[in-house]
Amino acid sequence: MAQQPDEAEDAGRQSWTEQAPDEVDDKAGQRLYECMHDVQEQCDVMVRQSNDMLRRQLKVEGDSKSVLTSVGDVHC
Repeated sequence: MAQQPDEAEDAGRQSWTEQAPDEVDDKAGQRLYECMHDVQEQCDVMVRQSNDMLRRQLKVEGDSKSVLTSVGDVHC
């Protein structure tokens, strides 16, 4: 008796995948690509901001060793 729900689930999955048109896959793929592109842009912005912040800190302190030490302290 326990196998019947599993078989019903498998049948449901198969019927859904058979009915899914290619358009749905194309739209999902396009949305995934757009999402990944947005994440990459946000990541690039964050990297630029952190680099700018470190450069400003270097200019203010004038010593790269003190900047590296303070960054190391944050991680510890």
